[in-house]
Amino acid sequence: LEAVVMPHMGACRDSAKSSQRILSLKMVEMVLVEVLRPSSSITTTAKSSYSSLTRRTLELASPLCGDQIVNVRLNVGRTYGNILKSCTLPVEDLEYIISILEGQKKEEMSRLRGGDRDVLYFAEHSISLAKERIEHHNNS
Repeated sequence: LEAVVMPHMGACRDSAKSSQRILSLKMVEMVLVEVLRPSSSITTTAKSSYSSLTRRTLELASPLCGDQIVNVRLNVGRTYGNILKSCTLPVEDLEYIISILEGQKKEEMSRLRGGDRDVLYFAEHSISLAKERIEHHNNS
């Protein structure tokens, strides 16, 4: 995963083609949801390894928050939302997602005409999901 898939996701993310950048977001989602699938049932010894790999995978998507193409930007929030629906992430990763998407919202609202409403919708939806997860974690 680290030797082959992660570098490929990074290369797609950095591509000049928007379709490749969107593909990198889908790969981030699939790796987290289908391969790593972080959950509360991971053993203590495996947690630090999973945690590090999970964070690095989440970080692959964040540079695309400010992409010049609207469809790429909205897919960042959509991707994080899909991950949040499928995975149990540690609070630190939930806070990371909130931080990234709050930054995206701020940048988007500073764009001409207040930015794209779909980008804002997916960012806000994912922020809400992450905050709900944090609240659930704090109450358990």
